[in-house]
Amino acid sequence: GEAILWMGDSGSGKSQCLIGVGITAARQGELVVHFQLEGTKQQCMNRYDAAWTGTLYQEMKIGNVKEKNLEMSKKVMRKFKNNDIIVIAEEEFNAMTMTDIYNTCKDIEKIFGPIGVIIIDYLELAEPGDGYFYKPSEERFRQSKLGKSVKMLAMAFNAVVHTATQSSGIAEEEKNDPSFVITRAKLSEDKGKIRPFDIFVTINQTRDEAREQIMRLHTDKLREYASGDPIPICNNFGYSRFYDRQRTLNYDWDAEKDEN
Repeated sequence: GEAILWMGDSGSGKSQCLIGVGITAARQGELVVHFQLEGTKQQCMNRYDAAWTGTLYQEMKIGNVKEKNLEMSKKVMRKFKNNDIIVIAEEEFNAMTMTDIYNTCKDIEKIFGPIGVIIIDYLELAEPGDGYFYKPSEERFRQSKLGKSVKMLAMAFNAVVHTATQSSGIAEEEKNDPSFVITRAKLSEDKGKIRPFDIFVTINQTRDEAREQIMRLHTDKLREYASGDPIPICNNFGYSRFYDRQRTLNYDWDAEKDEN
C-alpha cells in the first residue's frame, strides 16, 4: 500500500532507476507491472533485458547477445520461474489515464494473481481520468490529483507503486555542488503533490559524478522509516544498471569525501 516518488533532473537516470526497481522486485518473488508512458514497449523491454543479462543496451537493441550472456539468461529465467515483469506501453496518440492503469491492473490480477509492484514511468505523462480538462494554468491541480490517484492505486492492490517526476529550477552551480541535494522545494508545478506519497527520494549528481557514474540518493521523506545522510551509489548505465552493486561496494568513498 505504499507509494514512492523518485525525482531527478532531466537525464539523471529516473527511467533506469525504475527498471532497477522492477528487476529487484521480481527477484524477490513479486509480480511486477510496468507502465511505460514515454517511449515504446520494445525500448523498455530492451532496457530490462540488458540489465538482467549483463548485455550492453546498444547491443541488446540490435540483438547482438554473446553466448555467455545467453547462458546467463537461461540461469536467470530458471531463477525467476514465474516471477513476471509485465510491460504495458502507451504507443497511441492518447495519454493513458489512471483509470486505464487501474483497469489494466485488475485484468492482470485476475489472470496472474496478486501484483506486488506497479511502476509508472513517469507521473506527469498520465492523466487523472476524472473527465475534467485541465488548463495549463491548472497543471498543479492535475499533478496533485495524479499523486492522490497513485496512492489510491497502491492501496487498492495492496502493492508498492513507484513513479518518477522531474525537478525544476535548479541553478547550475547548485547541481555541481557535491554537498547539494534536491529537496521538495525543487518540485515542478506543485510542491504539495508529494503529500500522498509515503517515500520521496531525490537523485543527485554533479557533472563530475555523472562522468564517474556515481550519484547520491537523498531521502527527503520517509513516512515510516528513519532518514539520514545521502546514500552514495555507483551506476552502470551502459548495461542499463541504475545500481552497480560490485562497484558500489568496492568504490573508495572515503577518498571521494576527502576530494570534496
